[in-house]
Amino acid sequence: MDSLHALMARADIVFSAVVVATAVSVGQSIAALVRPRMLVVDVNASTPRAKREVADAVAANGGAFVDANLMGAVSIYGATVPLYCSGDGAARFAELFAPLGFTIELAGPQAGAAAAVKMLRSVVTKGMEALIVEALTAASLAGVRSEALRGICEPMDATRYSKFVDMCVRTDVLHAERRAVEMDGVAEGLREIGLQPIMTEATAARLRTSAGLGLRDDFAARQTFSADDVLDAYAARMAELPRP
Repeated sequence: MDSLHALMARADIVFSAVVVATAVSVGQSIAALVRPRMLVVDVNASTPRAKREVADAVAANGGAFVDANLMGAVSIYGATVPLYCSGDGAARFAELFAPLGFTIELAGPQAGAAAAVKMLRSVVTKGMEALIVEALTAASLAGVRSEALRGICEPMDATRYSKFVDMCVRTDVLHAERRAVEMDGVAEGLREIGLQPIMTEATAARLRTSAGLGLRDDFAARQTFSADDVLDAYAARMAELPRP
């Protein structure tokens, strides 16, 4: 096919896999040419709002939309890379493609729901990448790379990641202020060995934001509480604050 118009005239299912900057404009171009019952599968790493915008345009012309998100590396999984999908066409997509070996998990009929999970997963995975690179670059400058790597990995290898996440949330509400001060010292130490502490400073800022919600005394007085209790309290307090 030498044009989108020619492609859309012949295809029953079309995948949109473009750079994020053009995902909405390409999606709208696809939507303008979509036929009734045509399936549009958007695998771009777009925001939930962008996915919904394209989904609405597709629906206006009678097509069905799939908000499909790669939840792993294609270099590792190949064609079986997990796809987390939502949208009014997601169930039909799974029915058609799961028998071909695709790994598809459904997140409901609302476009953007799956993209939200992908986006928030990226906050952690890309953030961990940045933190690890910053720490190990500093370790290399300090001449302690192997020792630092062992110190980072051994505690993580000894537990399940879900338990680590639970511990992080439950202790954040109690110790964020103290940890922020500690990270200020870490940032100064990184500067001393010649590294700009980008992620370290961001960590301190994030911890100060938690501390600034003023929930420590409330939770310190409780005999027990869960990570969900902390997150519900954080969300409620955040909802009271003016939006940036």
